Amino acid sequence: MAKPSIEEFAALLVREVRDEAIENCDMSLSPTANYSIAKRWRIQMKELSPEEFARAIIPDCVDAVLAQLLRAIDNEELLLSFTTSAGALVDLSKEGRGEMVGEYFGPEGWRYTLSGQRVNDDFTD
Repeated sequence: MAKPSIEEFAALLVREVRDEAIENCDMSLSPTANYSIAKRWRIQMKELSPEEFARAIIPDCVDAVLAQLLRAIDNEELLLSFTTSAGALVDLSKEGRGEMVGEYFGPEGWRYTLSGQRVNDDFTD
């Protein structure tokens, strides 16, 4: 059994990150959702095979998880620190200035500049 401190971290991670990301993806499948990802998913469900659709939404689902993680850090719900390769300890909530979700999704964001995998972008036009 994990230590109480690890259990507390696990509960926050599952509730604030995993569960929220699943809820967001579930909402994107709603036939009444009126935002860009949901509209794109509805079109793709009609036009693609189930395998192609699953492959098409994987980046959105991964981005939903990362967005929830960064949101929880930005909102100081999940207090995390990072040790850099040089050994410096960084408080992500303070150093991120509550802007890490924007840094991730922005037009020059981390997912574009740092990822080697595909990105779904509903705002390129």
